[in-house]
Amino acid sequence: MPYNEVKVQEIERSLPEPDTKIYLSAFIGGGVCRHQALLTGYLLERLSKEGLVGGKVSIDRNYVPDEGGHAWVRYTNSAGDVFILDSAQRYIGRLDEISEDRWFYERPEDTNLRLRILMQVRRWFLGPNI
Repeated sequence: MPYNEVKVQEIERSLPEPDTKIYLSAFIGGGVCRHQALLTGYLLERLSKEGLVGGKVSIDRNYVPDEGGHAWVRYTNSAGDVFILDSAQRYIGRLDEISEDRWFYERPEDTNLRLRILMQVRRWFLGPNI
């Protein structure tokens, strides 16, 4: 699903009224971050139901003043490691390894210093790939 804001606006204008429910497949020809995140999240959920991945999947979004809104997928594996899958910004990686010049993916609980230290200690003892 390519990023295409113009396509989304065309689809929205064609709806009979605002907030009309439509299938996600309507955006296969082009969507924005929220549509890409929904598709990615759906695919991960299907992999989970098939037993190919474990952990938890969520679609996260936020709004940052002067930056705008954004949506992405957050995947927490069975060991508690958090990964970000952001199709719109072409990023896949661990939350704790993201550089400073990226979107603000953290949740309020992620900024807890005690939690960050515990997660780092856990990785030291259990390894980085759990």
